[in-house]
Amino acid sequence: MLRSAGAFVNRACIGQSTGVTAFNTLNKGGAVLGVRLDEELEQRLAAVARSQGRSKSDIAREAVRRYVDLHDEAFRREARRQSLRASRRETDDDYRFWDAVEHEDAAWK
Repeated sequence: MLRSAGAFVNRACIGQSTGVTAFNTLNKGGAVLGVRLDEELEQRLAAVARSQGRSKSDIAREAVRRYVDLHDEAFRREARRQSLRASRRETDDDYRFWDAVEHEDAAWK
C-alpha cells in the first residue's frame, strides 16, 4: 500500500509481460473494473492521457460512460418504436373483428 494525496493506493501489477502497473484508489467510493489491454492500446492510451493531462482511468471511464449512454439510449429508442408500432396496429381486420363481437353481443340482448 502506498499513500498518495491523502488516499491509500493499492498497487498491483496487471501484466507481467507488458509491465503495466495499475493504481486503484480505495477511498473514491466507486466500483473498480479491471480491463486487459494489449500493449499497443495501452501505450496509445498512455500517450493520450499524457497529452491531455488526464489519467488513463479518467479517459477509460469517459469512454465507458459514452458507450453505455449510446447503447442505453438506442435500447430505449427501440423500445419506444416497438411500443408505438404495437399501439397503432388497428387494421381493417381489427375493425371487422370488433364489429362482429358487437353484432354477437346485440344478438344476446
